[in-house]
Amino acid sequence: MADEGLPDLAREVQEIVEKYHARGEEIRRLRRRINELERGLAEIERRLVRLLEWLEKEDTGEEAKH
Repeated sequence: MADEGLPDLAREVQEIVEKYHARGEEIRRLRRRINELERGLAEIERRLVRLLEWLEKEDTGEEAKH
């Protein structure tokens, strides 16, 4: 009789393992997406700094470099 519960236990353990692996993959996917967003924000920041520098030169009458 005790052996009858083993297949159910094995199935439950397998389901838990599959959920654990799926969650790990989801975390890795989210980390990759966060890294992509951080790189995009860094590029936007660089462009804004260049634009601000250009605008400051325009305000002071200096010749702006594009």
